[in-house]
Amino acid sequence: MKLQTVEPAVFPTRCTYRTASGRQSPFSTRSPASAPIIHAEQKQNERADVADILFRDAQDFQTAKGINLSLRCLYWLVAKNRISARRARALTHISSLLLHTLPAMAAERAAGITYIIPNSSEPDPTNKPS
Repeated sequence: MKLQTVEPAVFPTRCTYRTASGRQSPFSTRSPASAPIIHAEQKQNERADVADILFRDAQDFQTAKGINLSLRCLYWLVAKNRISARRARALTHISSLLLHTLPAMAAERAAGITYIIPNSSEPDPTNKPS
């Protein structure tokens, strides 16, 4: 009796990504969440896009209207599944804190207290005020 070679009915689909050393990724392409290294750059671009959407009309978070517009964008991002509910909860909490500071800021302006805000587009935590 002669043995026959049997071709597999289902071919395993493996990721075609190769590491710097030439090794093939062990992840299957069927599960998009299984290979976080492969799509890291794409996710970074998506995060930047999300930040641009949230900050676009926020008026530097200095007005209730700006915070409201940012929350509106946050709602849209969650509804479109572009941001996780967990991250949205954290950002909503921060927005609430910002809203609570607006009356105190208005009182300071009425008392003649002014602050110099740097012209940078992003806050720099390493830049200490003098």
